Amino acid sequence: MLAKLSVVIFLVALGIYLYSRNKSTPSDVEINSELEAEIKVALSAEETAPPETETPPKIHIELDWANEKLKSAVSEWQSTQEPEQQLLYLNQAITECYKQRKFRQYCIYGQSVHHSFLALIQSQVDSFSEKQAKHAGVSFMQLASLSQESGHYEQAISLCEQALTYKLTDGTITGFEGRITRIKRAQEKSNAE
Repeated sequence: MLAKLSVVIFLVALGIYLYSRNKSTPSDVEINSELEAEIKVALSAEETAPPETETPPKIHIELDWANEKLKSAVSEWQSTQEPEQQLLYLNQAITECYKQRKFRQYCIYGQSVHHSFLALIQSQVDSFSEKQAKHAGVSFMQLASLSQESGHYEQAISLCEQALTYKLTDGTITGFEGRITRIKRAQEKSNAE
């Protein structure tokens, strides 16, 4: 079942990438010409979670298009066994994708790790320090933004709602409630076009 979930995540990410590539303006194509490598997913036996766990498998995606910060964070996330460290490095990867979100590959990759992020959060949220809760709130905000920019409005809204259930904040005045309202407006505007 986890393998099927991984394949579905990959197919959705690839579909978004191909769809957005077809909607690109000439300037987008020029900007992304060096980053237009096809995203490849390869699950290896050692990266796959045992079937009895609820943790999604770690997906290995070729990051030849990515900068060193993202490659390093993902490498550390994939190699560490300690859940707190995994969350730390996954937060770093999400943050780097958020910073580079004008490039479609970063946006797609960033939003595609949300299942792994949610699994790590769920296992640790009750023991968060104030600092960890702040980082988690920021990561939820960044994932919601990456999801929205990838056209996954429902996923973005779901991430905000999940953050609210954990009583996290995104550091803005309106919080996740305001973010949900803005995402819904963007979704309506997108549907109207």
